Amino acid sequence: MIEQAGPRQTATRNALLAIGVGGFIAGTISLLPVCIQFGWQIILSIAGGLIGDKAGQGEPAIYLLGIFLHFFICFSVAAIYYAASRRLLFINQYPLLSGLYFGATVRLVMNYIVLPLSALHATDPIPIKEFWWGLFEKVILVGLPIAYSVWWFGRSTPTGASGKSRATGESTDAFEKAPALSFANKPEVKEEIG
Repeated sequence: MIEQAGPRQTATRNALLAIGVGGFIAGTISLLPVCIQFGWQIILSIAGGLIGDKAGQGEPAIYLLGIFLHFFICFSVAAIYYAASRRLLFINQYPLLSGLYFGATVRLVMNYIVLPLSALHATDPIPIKEFWWGLFEKVILVGLPIAYSVWWFGRSTPTGASGKSRATGESTDAFEKAPALSFANKPEVKEEIG
């Protein structure tokens, strides 16, 4: 007999999927364009945030450290977003707006808190063009993939084969629950000509 997963196991699995998929997609699609734009040496700069100037040696282990740190940050950011979505329910109701805001927050935290405290001590002012491009990049390539991953996988209500919640009998399909734009219930406006 096959035993179905309990609500706690389903919630844990959904959390890991939301964080794992969101972090992996954000990590991959945010690293590749930067490597194409600035060259593969940018990975050494990421490692330099932890080990300082020694990262400039360019050994394969340092490249691996840079990639590991980049993905560690992306998975950590996805976990923070997921935790916030459990407390602030509007985050899952509006993933587009929440993702845009979260991506901008990630950029600001990285620029003004993480980089100055890193081994690189990056405190130089950022040129305005680089700042706006980085903000756009984090919003689109980090914030949105994580937000939609959490929105999609982060549903913690266990479902049966019918797609209905076992607890309430309601549909758990995100598209059915999403508010629809409809003008069917729009009150009539009578125009008086007088």
